[in-house]
Amino acid sequence: MRTKRFDHFLTHYAQTMNSKVTLRFKSCEEEAKSNDRFLTLFSLALLFDAKRAKMLVERGELYPTLLSSYLETKQHYANVSLNTIDDETRKLGTFDELRKAYQSYLRLVVHSRDQSKITSLQEIKSLMSAKRITKYRIYTDLQLNPGNINDFLKNEQYAKVSMKTVKRILDYCRSEPINPRHQKIRQA
Repeated sequence: MRTKRFDHFLTHYAQTMNSKVTLRFKSCEEEAKSNDRFLTLFSLALLFDAKRAKMLVERGELYPTLLSSYLETKQHYANVSLNTIDDETRKLGTFDELRKAYQSYLRLVVHSRDQSKITSLQEIKSLMSAKRITKYRIYTDLQLNPGNINDFLKNEQYAKVSMKTVKRILDYCRSEPINPRHQKIRQA
C-alpha cells in the first residue's frame, strides 16, 4: 500500500472540516463564511488541485469567499508545489498554516507508517537472531529484491520496502521453526 500523498491528505482534511463533509463549491462557500479553519484548508488544497482551482476561478462570481481566499493563498505560496513542499515549508514560520498542515501530514501519515516498520523490524531482527534466519533465506524464500531487503534489515532504510513486504517478512520469521542446531548449542 502506498503512502497517501500530501495533496490527497489536504483534500480529505478540508473535506472533514466541512460540517457537511463535502467539497462542493456551494456547500464550501456557505461553510467558509463561518469556519475560518475550513476556508484555510480548502484554499491550501486548491494549490495542489489545478483542475478544481480552474473551476473555481471560472465560477468565481458565485463563490466570492472561496475565490478571494484561494487567490490570496496562491499568491502567498507562489513557489510551492508537490515537488518542493518539503523544502519550502522549512522556510516558513512555525505558525504558518501550510507548514502546520504539512507537519500534520508527516506526523499522521508518513511517520506513523515508518513507526510501524520500525516496530516490525525490531521483532524481525529478534526472530532472525533467535531462529538463525539469514537475510539470504528471507529474500530467496520470499522472492524479494536482495538489495532492498539488505538495506531495510541492515541499514534500516524504511523507504526501501512497503508495509506489505514488512508484514510478509515478519510472518515468515514467525512461522519458521527454531533451528535445531541452534537449540543444541544453547543447551550445551
